[in-house]
Amino acid sequence: MRRIIQTYRKLRPNPSRIYLRRFLMRASAECLPPARVLDAGAGEGQYAELFAQHTYHAIDLCLGSADCSNVSYVSNLVAIAARDASYDLVVCTQVLEHVPDPLRVLREINRVMKPGGRLWLTAPFFFAEHMQPYDFYRYTQYGLRYLLERAGFEVRTIQRLEGYLGTLAYQLESAARYLPILPTRSGGFASWIVAAASLFLKPLFFLTYLFLAAADSAYKVNGAYSKNYAVVAVKPTEQSTKLHTTGA
Repeated sequence: MRRIIQTYRKLRPNPSRIYLRRFLMRASAECLPPARVLDAGAGEGQYAELFAQHTYHAIDLCLGSADCSNVSYVSNLVAIAARDASYDLVVCTQVLEHVPDPLRVLREINRVMKPGGRLWLTAPFFFAEHMQPYDFYRYTQYGLRYLLERAGFEVRTIQRLEGYLGTLAYQLESAARYLPILPTRSGGFASWIVAAASLFLKPLFFLTYLFLAAADSAYKVNGAYSKNYAVVAVKPTEQSTKLHTTGA
């Protein structure tokens, strides 16, 4: 059963993964090779092939049964085993919610980046708890900007990663999974009504989820809210810092 669930999670339509991959492809394309790239919180390094033209390093804790063959540093992100100003580009995707002290992590990332280097970061705004108990935060665009600026970055862009249709699809898929089809004693008559309605709603919600997920991948509706934010920030050069502080 566990294997079936894992297979379903890999195969189900997920516009967030599509947009995240496009985001990282842009990061790789906009950085002139050969650049030094750090994937901060890389998991199993599943995006290594996107940076094949660069020198790619990955860092992660490699917990559990993770395949660490693509991981360069087995470490947390508050003490990266790299010299100051080592990397031209850092990517940090779906990681910031899992660190207890995100400001400290962002300052450490800033330390290992070269002046003028870019950080490509994504973080969730609307998403269920996961990787418990190591799930600490959700971020608004204003919270992300505040943290990044406190860490010494200049924020260039903050955008919704996916569209509202993807968020709605995600919620409907969750409803299709979690709505109860069996009444409970404690719920009384209301639980019978919910269970009866779920027999109709669960397949309806699942089919609507499939349609909206596919639609969001092709047509990004930017209204309402999204599951994640995507941020591009830069570590200022000494010259840009002087211009900023003098107001020139």
